[in-house]
Amino acid sequence: KEAREASMRDERNRLLTGLAHDIRTPLAGLLASLDLARKKAEEPHVCMDYIDESYRKAMRIRDLSDQLFDSFRIFTLDKIELEPPAPVKNTVGDFFSEFYEELTLSGYDVRVEQICWNPVCVCINYGFMTRIMSNLVSNIRKYADPGAPVSLITTYTDKKFSITIVNAKKSNLDLAITGQAHGIGTRNIEGMMKLMGGDCLIDSSGMNYLITLVFPVLENADEQES
Repeated sequence: KEAREASMRDERNRLLTGLAHDIRTPLAGLLASLDLARKKAEEPHVCMDYIDESYRKAMRIRDLSDQLFDSFRIFTLDKIELEPPAPVKNTVGDFFSEFYEELTLSGYDVRVEQICWNPVCVCINYGFMTRIMSNLVSNIRKYADPGAPVSLITTYTDKKFSITIVNAKKSNLDLAITGQAHGIGTRNIEGMMKLMGGDCLIDSSGMNYLITLVFPVLENADEQES
């Protein structure tokens, strides 16, 4: 137990140190843009460019602060309260319907041909699932090639239900412009999935990036209704 607690403290410290470092970069850019906008106040067309850049930096800081909040929650909780068992289509499926709509509106081609909602039940925490999906959408927008499709794939075993998101990675040049991935968001997803009794599996070894959410199957939905 002591070894586990020490490991968690070390991981928490690494996460928070990384976040503190990442927050400083957009914050410095935000302050610089606001200072330039203030100096160019008499030139509205120039000033708006700096205001737009300030808005982008502020959104980045908001995203990082959300991840910081997630990290604190994950490392201060031993367990969480889960909702009663419910059909996977009405729980995970509803969240991924919103995921599909958000990415489609952003111009992504989301493929859902390999999705199947079997009559099985899972337990989720709605707050955690909301944050997980927010992280997934954010990661797609930042790091996925917008010209390539995003695929959703479901798989089932007797004890587990999994849903995998597959996307092509942006080129190294594109990542240099948008910023390199720091991995804290995905580690938060892993932590939240484990607290819900599931798992998060990541494969970034090839040209595509795959992230799989694994949920324990609790019972058959048809049996629950009966």
